[in-house]
Amino acid sequence: MKELKTQKNGSFDELNYFNAIACLLVILIHVLSLGITRLDPKSVELAAVYFPWKLAAYVVPGFLFTGAVKMALGFRSDKKVSYFRYMLRRITKIFVPYLVYVLLFYAYYIHIGWMKLDIGELFDYVIHGNIASPFYYIITVMQFYLLMPLWKLMVKHVPALVAIPSSALLTFVAFRLTPLLGVFGITYRYSDRVFPAYLFFWVVGLYAGKYYEKLTETLLKYKKSVLFCIVPAAMFSLLNLWQYRSGHFVYGTDANCMKMISDLLSIIFFLGVCLYIKESKLGTVKKVLSWIFASSFTVYLCHCLFLVISEQWVSRRSITDIGVLLVIRFAVCYTLPFLWYFVLNSAGKLIGKLKTK
Repeated sequence: MKELKTQKNGSFDELNYFNAIACLLVILIHVLSLGITRLDPKSVELAAVYFPWKLAAYVVPGFLFTGAVKMALGFRSDKKVSYFRYMLRRITKIFVPYLVYVLLFYAYYIHIGWMKLDIGELFDYVIHGNIASPFYYIITVMQFYLLMPLWKLMVKHVPALVAIPSSALLTFVAFRLTPLLGVFGITYRYSDRVFPAYLFFWVVGLYAGKYYEKLTETLLKYKKSVLFCIVPAAMFSLLNLWQYRSGHFVYGTDANCMKMISDLLSIIFFLGVCLYIKESKLGTVKKVLSWIFASSFTVYLCHCLFLVISEQWVSRRSITDIGVLLVIRFAVCYTLPFLWYFVLNSAGKLIGKLKTK
């Protein structure tokens, strides 16, 4: 089997490129969301906003997929890491920064009068990840990290032929978890952020990591077929656009299952693209994507805060034109969060140098 540079040097840059692109698309989703709620559903402008907004919606499953791939690749290492040390690193690198930004959001909301200090309410925001729209991902992925020993046993002892269909079935059940619990008198509003709702993507990612050499070889060998994956994903977005514009929701609960397949096709497409970038001579593109990846977690956590601040700024100036508002949102979210990361990173490096002296 052809050895890839990816495996030769022990680096998996294509996964980093994948997450960098997904980070940019997360921002796109939140920037364009204003157009979804404000524009006339039957307008051309709405169609121009809705299509890329829906097509980009694979990003959270994509983040979970690559996280699982990296976990499974780690399982192949001879170096043993204790579960305690593993979780401590995830808590310090992921959950603690998340807590910091929850507090920043909460402080700003108190400052502008949207909220009043309430420790119980703050605790609820922390455990449910609902103070900002992208934060539910942190709550979801931490559940998968907590179950790391289970995933290790599964990958070692359960064949993919059994694990993947089983995870798909459990994910289908989780789609309707809230009404299912309601039958038994249990009220739970956050079924979209418990791990079974994304189990399929995690399990697929685990087995993709287990057989990563075969997967990457296939993606590189059948480039045209891999690139074609975006076509049915785009058609699904067009279907959703038609339903939204016409009001004929022919595919209701069925759309969840269809979305899962569409998301998987998008993941395959973008992983293939990132592998092609990895194997190409596009040095500048690689450097840019690597820098975006380095900044991606900070940008993921803070970009909605900059968005809220910009909304307050335009509100005070009575700017209401949707086109102008979207331009402002683009300008803010694709610059200030990255600048914020640059400042924090530079300050960290400076402090590190001062400590060594």
